Amino acid sequence: MCEICSQFRPLDDDCVYQEASQFFSTVIEGADAASNAGTAYDISVGDMFTGALSSETDVDWIEVHLVAGESYQINLNGSTNFVDFSALSLQQQWHHCGL
Repeated sequence: MCEICSQFRPLDDDCVYQEASQFFSTVIEGADAASNAGTAYDISVGDMFTGALSSETDVDWIEVHLVAGESYQINLNGSTNFVDFSALSLQQQWHHCGL
């Protein structure tokens, strides 16, 4: 079973993403992710990031490149001893192409 199905469809016997899952990666946080745009963690659409908060004030930033006008589904699963909730915030960084 692929990583996607094991996380979101654990009771299903069939893997509907098996062929596509070979193109996705799971990025695991080693060193603490930066709490700013200088993060060392960069994922692609379809990838999964697994990390941990190290304190009540820890914030982890993960970079992902999205395309304007496209629709995306982002799943956030959180469990920690430090906070009562997990939150997702999207930040926009403009890249100028010199046009």
